[in-house]
Amino acid sequence: MEVGKEEIQNNLRKLEHCIIGSWDPSSEGGEDLETLGRSLAKIWGLKGNLGMARLEENKILLEFGLMEEANRVMSCGKRSIGGINLGLERWNPRVGCLEEGEITKEIWVRIVGLPLSLWNPNILRRVGEECGGFIAMDPRTEKLQELQWARILIRTEGEDLPRVMEIAVEEKVYTLALWWELKPALRKDQENRREEHERTRERLGVMGGHALARRVEKERVNARREELFLSEERDGG
Repeated sequence: MEVGKEEIQNNLRKLEHCIIGSWDPSSEGGEDLETLGRSLAKIWGLKGNLGMARLEENKILLEFGLMEEANRVMSCGKRSIGGINLGLERWNPRVGCLEEGEITKEIWVRIVGLPLSLWNPNILRRVGEECGGFIAMDPRTEKLQELQWARILIRTEGEDLPRVMEIAVEEKVYTLALWWELKPALRKDQENRREEHERTRERLGVMGGHALARRVEKERVNARREELFLSEERDGG
């Protein structure tokens, strides 16, 4: 599937007003976006609107109504809010993506529709170990606040990830779907790669041609010197 730039032009214009905010996942706070948004608008003295949306657990999208306020916040805005040290960066197409060849070592997975009888920390840890290695459990899963799925953090080395998990309980076997929260991978288009490769070869060819020309000229000069030297020897003899 291919998408033309004109199809995403409106989104790109809006994203020019956007900043990505992130903080240490172990920091307290950041759960209530509405409260965080009011605090940021007050601290930064914003006059325009500030839209917010969560990208990841510790990452948010900040959309400024006024471009000049986005520029000001990036250059000198306070970044410590309610115990959170907020890192800021301009939005760019790489945000939230893995670069080509980059391998993530930790992935969240949702065990969809986990039967209530299986909501047990030990069982969830065993599921994690079966999938590559258990690391942590989502607090909402621990507190049974979200029962559509159980969410756990898994260790991975880039191997193939299972799509289903079977759990046997006496004569019954539950087949459960696994939803992996994989980041999109970003790479250059093959056609662009070929063009870059050709340009590189051309540059190397030009450089090689220059080097060859210099070498030929040097050999020609040396040959001329040798010819003159032999001529002088004959005349002297």
